[in-house]
Amino acid sequence: MLLDEPTAAFDQASEKHTVAFLQRWMSGRTLVVSTHKRPLLALTERAIVLRDGRLANQGSIEQMVSGNQVAGKREAS
Repeated sequence: MLLDEPTAAFDQASEKHTVAFLQRWMSGRTLVVSTHKRPLLALTERAIVLRDGRLANQGSIEQMVSGNQVAGKREAS
């Protein structure tokens, strides 16, 4: 399933309800979600960060998000 900013216009209660529903419904399914909202990250296992249409970084949610900051630069390998 592909969701693009699915809770952008929701209040916090509606967003919480939607995330809880999707957590149950997504079992056994694949989700691609585009979001700026942290609560939706509970639905994901990995994050891909794009900057100017290019891959900037990728990894687990814990690796990519710290507080309200997103890891935007890819480390040299």
